[in-house]
This record gives sequence, C-alpha cells and structure tokens, in this order.
Amino acid sequence: THHFLLSDPFTGFSEGRALARELVRFAGKENIVNLVGGTTAMQDCMSTLTRLIACRQIAVIDRRPIEEQRANPFVVGELFEVPPVTDFEEEVHIGLLFDAVRTKAQIKGCDVAMLERAFAFAKDKHGSQQRDCGTLHIGHVVRVCASILFEFEMPDSELLAAALLHDVLEDGYPPERWEEGYQTLCNQFGQRVADMVRLVTKPEEKSQEEEAEIDRKYLEGLRSAPEPLRGAVLLKLADRLDNVRSMRFNPRESKRSKYIAKTEALYLPLAAEYSGYAEAAIRAALDALRSDEREGD
Repeated sequence: THHFLLSDPFTGFSEGRALARELVRFAGKENIVNLVGGTTAMQDCMSTLTRLIACRQIAVIDRRPIEEQRANPFVVGELFEVPPVTDFEEEVHIGLLFDAVRTKAQIKGCDVAMLERAFAFAKDKHGSQQRDCGTLHIGHVVRVCASILFEFEMPDSELLAAALLHDVLEDGYPPERWEEGYQTLCNQFGQRVADMVRLVTKPEEKSQEEEAEIDRKYLEGLRSAPEPLRGAVLLKLADRLDNVRSMRFNPRESKRSKYIAKTEALYLPLAAEYSGYAEAAIRAALDALRSDEREGD
C-alpha cells in the first residue's frame, strides 16, 4: 500500500498532471491519497492519477470543510481540458523528484554529494534532449534512479549514481568517443559507476540481423557481469520498466508494438532471473499498455 500526501494549491492544471505522472511510478495495488484542498487543478490531478494507475483503485480523504465539499464535490474520473506541460514546469517537477531521491538517500546513509554531482553531470550532457513523447530525457534518468531507491529498495550510492548517468555515453558522446566518456566517468565517479554505465550502454544496430546479435551479446554481458557489477542488471530492468510505463505516451504505434514484443521476449526472462518485483512490475506495465491500446482502438 502506498500513501500519497498531496497538498493544494497547484498553480495550474499542467502542474497537477505532471505530479500525477510522477506518482504513478510508485503506485501499488492500493493507493491512499490524502487530498488537502479542493481546487479544480487538484481534482484534475487526482482524475489523471486514477486513469494512469493500472489497477484503477484509489481512496481519497478530502480534508476540506464539509460546506466546501458539498459546494465543490470531488468526482473521480471527471475530465478537464488541460494545457500541455511546458519545459519549465517539467524541469520543476524533475527537480522535485530528485529532491525526494536526495532526501530518501540521505536517510538511508547514501553519498548524497555523489548523487548531486551525477545529477548535474547528467543534466549537462542531456541538456534539452527530448524523448519521442516530447518529455525531457533527464526526467527519465531521474525516474529510473527513483525506481531503484523507492521500488527496488536498493540504497546503493554507486548504483543510484549509475542510474542518473546510465544514458550519458549513448546520448552525450558520439560512439567513437565512448571510451573518452568512460574515462571521464571513472575519474569523476569511480570505476564501479563507470563500469555499470558501460554495461548498460548498448551499441547502435544498423540492421535487423545485427540487432538480434547485439541484443544477444548485450544480455550475455549483463548476465555474466561480476558480482560487484550485478547492480547493472537491476539498473537495466528499472530502465526498461520506466520505458514501458512511458511508452503509452509515445506517438509511434509501430515502436510501441515492437517494444512490447522485445520486452516480453528478452527482458521478462531477465527479470525472472534476478528480481521477482521487477518481473511483476514490468508485466503490470505491459498489461496497462495493452489496455490503453485496446481502449484506443
């Protein structure tokens, strides 16, 4: 069971919707939401959250005065027209999510200074890069880091740093400079962090035949990683989990279908070997994605 405390007021619909997308990363089968306030933006945040949570179960505790509740009742599932989230607003919410990671990491005794340096390094390398769905790429790496800490419950400073940095070789350097990037990571964050980042960095394929061979070697490398680097497997599973959860926002239907098929064929078996939680979470995300696609037909 997860308990979320949502405090009003929001500054607008886009802020509430962005928060709902962050909360769904940590949603369990039962979700108790303490609703403090009652603006239309708050109601939209809650409605968005109920649509995104795969199990569709939610409880709301409305602490407004009874007169206000009667005058403006909360209706689960009520839809509103909302504007898109701006880059500035998205950056604010990415920062807030990283603040939550930093707070939890500090409580768990992690090296917070390392995480702050990794976050700054990743922000510099990713810059304004966007994913296919139009969201900032830096948000993805922060969500992966948060997933490892909150969902996988792995308060490993170097693993969390590697999560923040896991795409910097692929997206921050051309392939011919990956070795240079690796050495930079070694110098700034240590060899274990750099080795985990290199393990999860996948060469770019140029043909379908080459893609299959690269996938085979890639997974073989993860499975054969020495014990100190086994965290790279969980990092890859957390990465895949966030990608599946985010795929519903990808406008390319062909990519969604291919991603589902590859996840089932390659990454569910990997998850079954290393993490029962990861396997269950990825299956739930795939089911939610298929459900969305059926509703869209």
